[in-house]
Amino acid sequence: MVYLRFLLFFLLICSAKFILAQPSQTIYFNEAGKATIKDQASYYSTITQIKKDTTRYTVSTFFISGNLKENGIYEVRNFPVIWETLYQLDFSNALKEGLFKEYYPNQQLKFEGKFRKGFGEGKHRRWYDNGQLLSETTLVNGREEGKVMSYYENGKPSTQYKASSGKIEGELVEYYTNGRKRSRATFSNGLLVGDIIYYDSKENEGPKKSK
Repeated sequence: MVYLRFLLFFLLICSAKFILAQPSQTIYFNEAGKATIKDQASYYSTITQIKKDTTRYTVSTFFISGNLKENGIYEVRNFPVIWETLYQLDFSNALKEGLFKEYYPNQQLKFEGKFRKGFGEGKHRRWYDNGQLLSETTLVNGREEGKVMSYYENGKPSTQYKASSGKIEGELVEYYTNGRKRSRATFSNGLLVGDIIYYDSKENEGPKKSK
């Protein structure tokens, strides 16, 4: 009798694990991000449920060559999740959670940043395919906060400004590829205040353009 109870308990546990532990699935996508067959795919994603966590899935996306394209964790909002629409704008079954990384085909890092409930959180960086930094910003609940920088491929600054709750606050400066100022403007709560001042390539002040 005791043995029978133990056996039934063991089978119950095994059944529960079998139900919860979902195998990985692979979905192929075309260049437009729509699910397709393998022969017409530009990349593919493997979706794996994280052990002992039925709402979180690791999604690893690869180029057809096998090189990693993107990697991160999604937290499911509601079931069933239609992973075939993962790269469509209306995908909302699951939200990004934690650290995400994207790569170029040459495996150079393209993007790195953290997410919380689908919103960007903390430092977000993007790179050119040669490894040069493209942009750097800090996000709070998906909105830019603090200093925002973008760069040309030669490493020179392209644009610089500060943001508060996602809105430009203070001076915004644009640069030529040689690093000299191209234009300068002042913003308050995201709105332009005064004139935009332009400069020539030698940083001599040029004509002004009213708002």
